[in-house]
Amino acid sequence: MADAVIAEPAAAAEFNYRKLYAAVATYGVLLFALGVVLFPIFWMFMSSFKGQTELFARDMTLTPVVWTWENYYNVWFKTPFPRYFWNSFYIASVTTVITVGFAIYAAYAIARIRFRGRFLIGVILLSTQMFPHVTLVLPLFLIIRNLGLFNTHAALIIANVAFALPFAIGMLRDNTAASPPSARNHVAFVLSPASRKRSESGTPVHSVLLVRPSTCCGVMPGAGAR
Repeated sequence: MADAVIAEPAAAAEFNYRKLYAAVATYGVLLFALGVVLFPIFWMFMSSFKGQTELFARDMTLTPVVWTWENYYNVWFKTPFPRYFWNSFYIASVTTVITVGFAIYAAYAIARIRFRGRFLIGVILLSTQMFPHVTLVLPLFLIIRNLGLFNTHAALIIANVAFALPFAIGMLRDNTAASPPSARNHVAFVLSPASRKRSESGTPVHSVLLVRPSTCCGVMPGAGAR
């Protein structure tokens, strides 16, 4: 009996050591992989503070020997980069607002409202993700040219929305369908009196805001538009 009592702590200690070794090995591999992924970013960041001579020198160093802000000054004040940056920010912001605004209500309708053709619409949205986006370049070009929007911000916004909207609807539809009714009613109750009335009537339209819209769409900003 005493041998059995003594053996149990030993077995427990051995099991804990095994878990410790496994955890150390797992996190060691993960840290190594993280280092491999982050090292190019670190290298580019350090290189941005090197001068032209040091940057193209034969003997490369991990950190700058002489730190300089010359590269950042040249980019921001001697190139059109600020204009490109603003174009990208503006187009991405407008695209995100439009995409999320349409996707929220479309996703809610497909996920919660039963109507004829709902399944077909879902299949069509899913099928659009099976084709490469490059196949839409020519049709979008012809549409934008015929609308007289060639080489404008509006053209890039329309193209980005066309690419992002089906994916956004799919993501928001799944999140909306998975959200519990109690949570949906609570959100509809909190938002506004109008939402509260709709919640009491059984149709909480604004409940789809439970999902994270920021994760629903990928935006491809166009930097060079004027």
